[in-house]
Amino acid sequence: MKNNLLYLCFFLFLSFATKAQRSVVTTKDTSLIMHMNYYDDLLENVGSVRKILPNKGGEKYVFNHHFPTFIYPWGRERKANPILIFPNDSIELEKSKEGYITCTFPQDSLRNALANFDRQYGSEIQVSGYSIQNMSKSEHLVVIHDIKAKMNRLLSTIFTYHPSVDSSLLRSTVQEVKSIALSSVLIPFVSGSTDWRKFPQWYVDSVKLFKEEIFGADTLIKGAEYRRALFYYNQFLCRDSLNGSKDFYVQFNSAMLNFKGEHRDFLMAYLLNKYKIENLPDFYDYVGIFYANCQNETFLKYVKDKIDDTNFTFPEFMLTQKLIHENGQTTTWKDLLAQNKGKLIYFDFYASWCPPCIFLTPYVKEHAKALKDKPIVFISISSDKSIKVWKKALAKYKLSGDGIQAYWLGNKTKFQNFLYTRRENEKTSLSIPKYMIFDHKGNFITSNALQPHFKTSRKQIEIFLKDVPTE
Repeated sequence: MKNNLLYLCFFLFLSFATKAQRSVVTTKDTSLIMHMNYYDDLLENVGSVRKILPNKGGEKYVFNHHFPTFIYPWGRERKANPILIFPNDSIELEKSKEGYITCTFPQDSLRNALANFDRQYGSEIQVSGYSIQNMSKSEHLVVIHDIKAKMNRLLSTIFTYHPSVDSSLLRSTVQEVKSIALSSVLIPFVSGSTDWRKFPQWYVDSVKLFKEEIFGADTLIKGAEYRRALFYYNQFLCRDSLNGSKDFYVQFNSAMLNFKGEHRDFLMAYLLNKYKIENLPDFYDYVGIFYANCQNETFLKYVKDKIDDTNFTFPEFMLTQKLIHENGQTTTWKDLLAQNKGKLIYFDFYASWCPPCIFLTPYVKEHAKALKDKPIVFISISSDKSIKVWKKALAKYKLSGDGIQAYWLGNKTKFQNFLYTRRENEKTSLSIPKYMIFDHKGNFITSNALQPHFKTSRKQIEIFLKDVPTE
């Protein structure tokens, strides 16, 4: 049995580019594990928070988050649905007699009505065997009917609150509900359970009709459900031409041809962000096409600041940041880049208290050993709070040597924030381990390289090595 919740988890997060705000979660006599993720304008995961909340009634916990998002409260039995919270929300969690975690919003709240609605009708649409090759047209129409019925029940509940809620919140909530429905219809496509070239025409027609019914004319893009549904629908439109090596070009041209306004602008920016890491031929020609067509200031700024590196420079506070080598010598970020000019630089940002960081270090050493005769240098940078702790960890876990240069940075939040976001005034939850690759001129290639244990990680490095000039 397929279950919409499995796919809903893949599309979960809303995204508004606003200043970070605080939400308060109050617990009522229940022990929980709370999990939240944070995403930027193009749905890149820029951090996460995981808290264990003790069994104390009335305890309050504050989350700072940029965008409306889902939290995942789990009890020992993990009986809970994701809960949508907006910046500056105030909610209360408690455990029912059956062991389920329930959420209470303020009484005069649109989301409180939706939470009650889900408890009455169920939070997901159960779809049995939703695989196109095993489904007739009539069976598929029944599934479509169920999805639409669920969507319409939710919408009718929403519109009963029309006079008492902010119109912007109302519109974005309606978009999200409709986009969840479109994602549901696209399950056989996005799950990969059916060969793209074998979709029957009746399925293709139903998706197109459903898309028009949901999206209609170009509207403001607010939630991540809406954005991800757009991306997958664009993939669906050009499915017959996708073959791996040409995917970026096919999808980008489809976005230009089949979409307009903010829909088109988002898809162009999203695809540039998604495929930049592959070092594609003529990539910056497509960046130029984006600049020539995009009218949305948010996406223009995103591409300029975080994707287009043609005119990138580090601010002064970055260049003068000091780092300490394991031999005790001090250097600056500017000098470190200068010392390794002419080589690809692979950075491993870690801390000794981080188990995944320690676990992945041997894989970085494998890369260094395999590429020791290539124009590349491997540098590990520790954010441990003290040099003493760092040096103890170097010896205990053998974190240096074997082609790896080791430096200590300390917990320099502003420095790390800039590396993660490439924006001086943008803050994000810092997450490690983090791997970055710089080119032979000391410029960013990617601030989010593949983790070294993936087989494709070596391939990614070797692709970038081809661009390093040889004397």
